Amino acid sequence: MPPTSSRPPGTELARRLRGKHKPDFTTHVDNGDYIVVINAGKGRGHARKADKKVYHSYSGYQSGLKTVSFKDLLARHPERIIETRCAACCPRVRSDAP
Repeated sequence: MPPTSSRPPGTELARRLRGKHKPDFTTHVDNGDYIVVINAGKGRGHARKADKKVYHSYSGYQSGLKTVSFKDLLARHPERIIETRCAACCPRVRSDAP
């Protein structure tokens, strides 16, 4: 990913995972690249985002909703922020489609 990209990191990662940067891109063929994010802990947001942004996960049980703020998630698991940003930009289709 270029260091001066104007796109947010999640959209650029999703674009490269799908292979849309290649000239032979086809929607039904998985021709993306493997991507390793090294500096996920250096991610930052706006000052207001650190306080207001929350991530939810639901276990399926009653009272199973867990809420974690952006600041706490960045301190404990910074890679999950990148994963959720990238997953939101990827299409929600089966990965084993022929």
